[in-house]
Amino acid sequence: MIKIPGDLNVVTGLAPTAGDAAATGDYISLKYAHRVWIVFSVKQGEATVPVLSVMKATAVDGTGATAMTEAARIFSTLDCATSDVLVERTPAASYSLDAALKDKLVVFEIDPAGIGAYDCIAAKVAASNAANITSVLYVVESRYGSKVQPSMIVD
Repeated sequence: MIKIPGDLNVVTGLAPTAGDAAATGDYISLKYAHRVWIVFSVKQGEATVPVLSVMKATAVDGTGATAMTEAARIFSTLDCATSDVLVERTPAASYSLDAALKDKLVVFEIDPAGIGAYDCIAAKVAASNAANITSVLYVVESRYGSKVQPSMIVD
């Protein structure tokens, strides 16, 4: 049985943010992570298309930050009012939403072993429009599983 906390740790990545400017979420350390899901929740109130992506760094303060170029598995629900089914999309380093004014959920699956010498990541939302509101949660599968997880927001 999978447990929160224990097997999974949930970390706030980005508080609800208007899309009139680009936003990068908090960096988390992947040192104790087996796998991470970056969960973007988007309330799209204007048709300008938000682009979602991932940054990688060598420390949680953003040291050496650069855009992740490795393809991640991506899943999405483009109308949360009518479906809760996540559909797998083409693996990529970024994902552009469609222009429909809907509540959307997009999940990037990150394998820490696949991003080279980097051991920290952060969600990124490109500028779109102030009416597009995005928030992010990180769901981290522990490498070692324990009742008390080490902090993900410190190196």
